[in-house]
Amino acid sequence: MGYIGEKRSHLAEYEELEKAVTHKWILSTAKVKELIGVTPRVGKDEMTFVWGSFTFTKAGKLGNQMGWLVSKS
Repeated sequence: MGYIGEKRSHLAEYEELEKAVTHKWILSTAKVKELIGVTPRVGKDEMTFVWGSFTFTKAGKLGNQMGWLVSKS
């Protein structure tokens, strides 16, 4: 993401989420937590987690983590 001493924009996380939406990337739980600061959690029969205008939908496993497809409402 960045280099030591490089100043990161406060909107960088949103830009990364926008890229994930545009490119239909599936992000790991760890990556989602890195970007939004919380671990996405859903109930037993639920498939989506909403954070602001972004919706994270379960998309299978990525190794030992859940994969999340990001969309925007």
